[in-house]
Amino acid sequence: MGNSGDPVNEPTLSIIIPMRNASATVGTVIEEALTIRDFDVEIIAVDDVSADGTAEVAESFDQARVRVIRSDHHRGAGAARNIGFAHARGTYTLFFDADDELSAQALVDAVELLDSAGADLAFLPYRYRRGQSTDYVGMNSFDEQIWSLHVATHQTRDCTSVRRPCTMTSSDIG
Repeated sequence: MGNSGDPVNEPTLSIIIPMRNASATVGTVIEEALTIRDFDVEIIAVDDVSADGTAEVAESFDQARVRVIRSDHHRGAGAARNIGFAHARGTYTLFFDADDELSAQALVDAVELLDSAGADLAFLPYRYRRGQSTDYVGMNSFDEQIWSLHVATHQTRDCTSVRRPCTMTSSDIG
């Protein structure tokens, strides 16, 4: 893994954040990602023509580790993710929305497990909160169904499936 904070090294992890009118939340995601010091992280924030200063919030961070790409017209979150992915230099790439909460330690644990397993791909469970709620909810029903059918029942920690994926459960990551 590269030396943390050295923009010359290729990063271990690229975090892509599509953004649209998320000035109230995007700073929190970026701040948490920047606390990772175990390996190099680049953050690519793609602004989808925000009208509330979202791009300026993202641009206020360490420019060596945070790159902001501004779309010239509204294309949607999917296109913003694709734009970010095209610019990613990391060994691993992860997508986070601008209003997500991220656990830096969980990301460190996941990357360490990917490295130790020799895997190229990981499927991670998640939980979320709606609006201002303080209660967490498990994965949405579609993702839960996919997880149950294809991931949870096939413990691929041996990394023998397509392009050597590695499945992690909540006990594997912080």
